[in-house]
Amino acid sequence: MKPGYVPSRELAASIFDFASKNLARYKIPRIIEFVDELPKTISGKIRRIKLREREKIKKERGQNEYFYEDFFK
Repeated sequence: MKPGYVPSRELAASIFDFASKNLARYKIPRIIEFVDELPKTISGKIRRIKLREREKIKKERGQNEYFYEDFFK
């Protein structure tokens, strides 16, 4: 995220609202998760193994995750 933005429910709602107005229904993200940075390799590729590990931890804590269905039913 750019400096000055704070992850919040209002920001997620704003992103979902923008996406629902400007994208086709199948392109709208179902989940928004705010993270500080993505784990990358030396060559700049995203480390999917680390993302899977984060997913396990996140499920235990349930943090910074917003679902489209919670905003638009």
